[in-house]
Amino acid sequence: MNSFLKFLFIGMLSLFSVKSAGQVVDEYTLKAVWIGKFTHFIDWPPEMHDTLNTFTIATVYSNPFNTKLYDIYKGSTILGRPVNIVHLNELNDSSFAHILYIPPLKRGVVKEIVEFSKEKGVLLIGDTQGYAETGVHVNFFLSEDRLRFEINETAIRESDFFVSYRLLNIAEIVNPIAKE
Repeated sequence: MNSFLKFLFIGMLSLFSVKSAGQVVDEYTLKAVWIGKFTHFIDWPPEMHDTLNTFTIATVYSNPFNTKLYDIYKGSTILGRPVNIVHLNELNDSSFAHILYIPPLKRGVVKEIVEFSKEKGVLLIGDTQGYAETGVHVNFFLSEDRLRFEINETAIRESDFFVSYRLLNIAEIVNPIAKE
């Protein structure tokens, strides 16, 4: 219950305007914190990453988010493992990551990342309009100056992740799975 209260608190933080004059938390900080909180509500495919000693969050290509992730997670643990933040110059290196953050890129490159990551147990997180429709699992977006996120339910299911209904209930769902 304690982690649910923390998640609820973070959710309430995201209701505050990201661009307000007296802003206490910047957009990158909110995104970084959300990424850590997502891990409490998402189960990775059981056979993926069992032998890894660290929980790795990777960023791809050049972007400033890597520094924010490092600042927030240095010395921390996620799912009982020390957090490792890495910056990748080559997509081939991403197969050891638990999470891959994708900065704004051309659609063709994003589709390539989605295809490469299938069946590798890498949770794809982005923050660019249209990413969820492209197959990225979780995508941040701003709505009325508030940080929100969407989940591509079909992409999640096809990658064998399990997402808690608690997270699904507060997300905008893209490509929902038909209810039987």
